[in-house]
Amino acid sequence: MMQEEKEAPKLKLKIKPLPSRQTQSSEQLHSRRSRLQSQRSFDGNPPLQGRQRVFCSFMKIMELVFAVICAVLYYKGVMVMPAGHRRVMPNVTFYSYMVINIIVIIDLFRTQKISGHVVRLLSLLGAVLFAVAGALSIETWGKKEYDEISPEIQFCGKVLLAVGIISIMNAVLFCIDTIYSYRVWVKALCQ
Repeated sequence: MMQEEKEAPKLKLKIKPLPSRQTQSSEQLHSRRSRLQSQRSFDGNPPLQGRQRVFCSFMKIMELVFAVICAVLYYKGVMVMPAGHRRVMPNVTFYSYMVINIIVIIDLFRTQKISGHVVRLLSLLGAVLFAVAGALSIETWGKKEYDEISPEIQFCGKVLLAVGIISIMNAVLFCIDTIYSYRVWVKALCQ
């Protein structure tokens, strides 16, 4: 009465685990990171390459050109500005950002030793300062206390309006430059 039980033959399959994507991505991440670390400057910012370098250089050159135009025109329009901080603040902004942009442009074309964080901070500060200088110039032009004096003084008032408009345009350029620079920085961190 013994029944022979038939046992099903046991299959011996060797299942190899598939390589996980996490392992591959972490390996790729480490290799990318080590490549980037060999290229980075001392502050951890990736160097600008290709289109990024061309765009940043173009923006800095345009900011410099607008700062020079504002400084030259403001020299003529300052006659109708009231004495005090309203007269000095735009002047300081225009001349200081001429110097800052020259230094940053030289650094872009040479070695990029200036920290990217400093350049972004200066661009953000430049946007605010140029916007304030433009607003002060346009506000002074809007008061029109100089209308009945002489045609030369009226011309200076119109020049002051031009300075205000160009200064606000430069503030917009600084904003675009800051946003683009932050975008490049965040993109490099996420890779």
